[in-house]
Amino acid sequence: MQRDIGIEADVLSPDYYHIMGTPEWEECELTGAVTDQYRPRWYELTSSDWRRPSWFVAGPLEDCIDYLLARAAGETVAAERSSRLLDALNGTRRVRIVEWPGFGGALLKRQFLRVLRWACDPVRVRRKLAQLWVHRGSQAAVEPRVIAWAMRILTSLSVGGAHLALAARRLSARGQRADDAFDLRARTLVADFASAFPSRADQLSRSDLVQFKPVLGKLERLFACYDLIHAYGSLPALPLMAGSRYVALEHGTLRTLPFENSDTGRLTALAYHKAAAVFVTNSDCYRHAQVLASKRARFLPHPYDEKRARKRLRGANELRSDLCRELEVDWLVFFPTRHDWVTGKGFADKGNDQMLRAFVKLRRAGLKVGIVCCAWGRNVLQSQTLMATAGVSSAVRWCPPLSSIAFERYMAACDVVADQFVLGAFGGVVFRALGMGRPVCTYLRTDDLSEMFGRAPPVLNCRTDDEIYVCLSELFRSSVKLRCLEAAGVEWMRQYHSGKETLRIQLEVYQSLCDEA
Repeated sequence: MQRDIGIEADVLSPDYYHIMGTPEWEECELTGAVTDQYRPRWYELTSSDWRRPSWFVAGPLEDCIDYLLARAAGETVAAERSSRLLDALNGTRRVRIVEWPGFGGALLKRQFLRVLRWACDPVRVRRKLAQLWVHRGSQAAVEPRVIAWAMRILTSLSVGGAHLALAARRLSARGQRADDAFDLRARTLVADFASAFPSRADQLSRSDLVQFKPVLGKLERLFACYDLIHAYGSLPALPLMAGSRYVALEHGTLRTLPFENSDTGRLTALAYHKAAAVFVTNSDCYRHAQVLASKRARFLPHPYDEKRARKRLRGANELRSDLCRELEVDWLVFFPTRHDWVTGKGFADKGNDQMLRAFVKLRRAGLKVGIVCCAWGRNVLQSQTLMATAGVSSAVRWCPPLSSIAFERYMAACDVVADQFVLGAFGGVVFRALGMGRPVCTYLRTDDLSEMFGRAPPVLNCRTDDEIYVCLSELFRSSVKLRCLEAAGVEWMRQYHSGKETLRIQLEVYQSLCDEA
């Protein structure tokens, strides 16, 4: 949405490959089933004419930074090579795998060829081998077999020892400067944490930060290429470490993470505390954001382009007909929420059993209602067992996790959408459904939402199986109430949660920060 209005926004998604954090999941009609949600092979699932946009960069952090720096510097050859490597690592390009004898693992053939090309440049070889030599025995020691392999290459290329020694001295000096910069930054952040959170028993330490030491210099150079850094989740730790100004956005991040006794918890707490602004998308996290960031916390509707979504719903009517025929029903509930409701076997934060028990009551009342569930979460088996025991499995369609286009098509095909019944806040299920004109059955803490939006969203607000049963049975029998809820949801989205409103708030904050710079 930012790029649609002319902002040159790039996305860095380091070391994260789950299906729900990718453009393929949002934009593509997938051609096959996902076999691994955490490391999908996109080249098997997307059509050959669709390419991941160049502004979305995912892969190992340092490789992502190398690509972005090369692109920013106009080094087209280096950028293209980095892009191909990232494609291989993030599953968007098919590569052949070869075994490197004695090296203990598989190497990408493309990487291997890249190393050979690199080895043909003696200056680069000397620099890299000297670097390996300098760090041998240090905290970031390279394994002896790598040193041995490097020295064999050194010998075969007849690189003189004098050249190696000279390069080693230069790199040693450069490494000392990098160490000094890291130590200074670490001392500053450790002191900042102690000042901000003096009562915490778990204080930030240098060891919490050492993970960023290898990329600190590159992070500083990368962030200097941009006017503003907008960091999501726990990633505000990156611009925090680099000393860059940034805004932070939570998407459930602040429920418990900043208060955990872990390096990620401490870094997240400090990163949100020091952010120039904090965007809050989940109402149940707003008070935690205020604790960490005070008046710099600002509510932001979840980014979502509802107009675009409505344009890609081909096949919804046909899908509805198929579902009604398969399940032998007249009315459909879409229940895509993660199955996580059994205490001690997950987060138990969704209350799926309340919806499922209400569905059993609807069926036993003689209503020809079907339900579509997504088979994801830690308690799918328990949910399926509950339905089978109640004898209603024939009225249930289980789907794999659905990419956005398929997800929204199922929403359009069903009469009502159900979400969670524990947290009291809402996320993607609710705003997508309301934007598409589908009534939603869920539990919301309306006071919190009224405070944040000015008006709580118009949903069937219920929490127990009895309440859900009453709400849905009334809706089943009243087409007038159904249509009124559909219209009210669309109007609420237009006024309080549109993509236009999200952009307006973001740009207002961006402008104020740029004016201060």
